[in-house]
Amino acid sequence: MNRKYSWSALVIGAGLAGSAQAQSQLSTYNLIVRNTLYQANHVYGRVMAQNIDTRSSSGNSGQNIEIGSRLGAANSDGITPIPSQSTPSLLVGNRIRTDSGDVIRLMNGSAFLDQNSSDAPATPIDLQQSSNGATIQRASPIGTAQQGTFDAVYNSVVTEASTYSGYTANATTATSGTRTTFTIPASTSVRQVVFNLTYSQADAIFETQNAEVQFDLNGRQVSSLDFIIVNIAGFTSENFNSQVNFLGSITSDVNLRSRVLWNFHEADEDIELNRNWYGSILAPEARLTGNSNLDGSAAVKNVLFNAEIHGPAWAGVPEPSTYAAITFVAAVGGMTVWRRRRASKA
Repeated sequence: MNRKYSWSALVIGAGLAGSAQAQSQLSTYNLIVRNTLYQANHVYGRVMAQNIDTRSSSGNSGQNIEIGSRLGAANSDGITPIPSQSTPSLLVGNRIRTDSGDVIRLMNGSAFLDQNSSDAPATPIDLQQSSNGATIQRASPIGTAQQGTFDAVYNSVVTEASTYSGYTANATTATSGTRTTFTIPASTSVRQVVFNLTYSQADAIFETQNAEVQFDLNGRQVSSLDFIIVNIAGFTSENFNSQVNFLGSITSDVNLRSRVLWNFHEADEDIELNRNWYGSILAPEARLTGNSNLDGSAAVKNVLFNAEIHGPAWAGVPEPSTYAAITFVAAVGGMTVWRRRRASKA
């Protein structure tokens, strides 16, 4: 289906414009969705989505989405509360579609719908207004909303996925039975840890019934690590169906989870989570599905997720070459009005 989008780029989201060391957008947004957010029961932090569509005709029924519940105060979920960042809690680039009775509840902060949305007025929308017969609610008054650039944010995560996939591995895994251990290098001089998994390795580690995964810090402190990136190749035209149970410190240490990023740089079908997943997911061309919670951030193409997206946001700091690419994308987005035609599949 071809659909034309028009974007007026006025304000770049926090962490991009004017930054010498731009953080990943997964450090700002709890969920980034290129096309459509169909379902996600609760998202603790900020959400940027091209569309939200909870209609039963889209495969849903009686859906409620709660956004930003952990943005109001200090919390143990790794979500940075308002007002330490001015980024709106919810940005929708194109439209919101709902059935009567569906509720999209903004728990904290502000929201913005692109002014060219067919369902939005020319000014920032009040989330208490009715849309297609449905009540869209919010829990605190809307402040002055900022207009962000969806394309700049999304293109930056595409750049990240591609860049990280080219990193050379400096750490290894070991499997005993159905349990796989990701071992961090013992040397404290190695602050940026990279695991590279082939398709066959990832299939054996994650898609085996009753599979288990754990991280071995090798005696190191989490604070000695900039990031842990796991590049997962393959899953092109094929679903990733995780059966894995996470064990050990990643399930209890929010600081460790905040360092871990799973980069599905080639996946273009479903990433289905059938057990709780720990660490952030970067999969710009895939759809997030499943019935078990995600404890991390996610950047994906579509979301049909019958579970909750918790924290933490990814705290990884990209290398300088990645900063430059992300900042360039943001600058281009901020100085121009983008008009483009995108062929998309839901």
